[in-house]
Amino acid sequence: MDERSLPVGSADAAPPPPGADAPRAAILDGKYRLERELSRGGMGKVHVATHLHLDTRVAIKVLHDDAAEGDDHARFLQEARAAAQLRHPNVVQVLDFGIDRGRPYLVMELLDGEPLRARLERDGPLAASATSAIVTDIAAALTAAHAAGIVHRDLKPDNVFLVATAGAPIAKVLDFGVAKLAASPSAITTASGAVLGTPAYMSPEQAQG
Repeated sequence: MDERSLPVGSADAAPPPPGADAPRAAILDGKYRLERELSRGGMGKVHVATHLHLDTRVAIKVLHDDAAEGDDHARFLQEARAAAQLRHPNVVQVLDFGIDRGRPYLVMELLDGEPLRARLERDGPLAASATSAIVTDIAAALTAAHAAGIVHRDLKPDNVFLVATAGAPIAKVLDFGVAKLAASPSAITTASGAVLGTPAYMSPEQAQG
């Protein structure tokens, strides 16, 4: 999660308005201070935050008030569980999950870099070597997810984050909000014929429901 740009897994995610700082004294669950909004989507907002006791910076996704119940709440919890099961260098790390005054929140590592979409929009088509490195990282993340019985179902440039390093960037897969958890009895199931994901990036079988 980066202070410059961070997607929240929504096709209609929009950047926050200029100067969209968190409200003064915005303390979440008594331990996280919300500092600045990074991005927002249909279900929630992502903030830069500081853990008050550990003095570490994190990224926190908080559901909108009108999405804090029903399937949205359940899918948010499912996202937390799916990502938390994957301890992999190419998957964003989930650090905490909780509910504050009825609003679920998800705490993740704060990443330095940019989404793949931002890179493509700025630089255009990537060189073969850069493309190969990114695809290799994504494949490693998905291999780990599939081994754990998790299918992402919304892989797209917005949900791949390029983490800045001293050498080539490392790609991390984000946002397991519509993931399918094969081994979880409490996982949200998709009704026959229902379509989840982003149409332009769906596989044929996913588009067919």
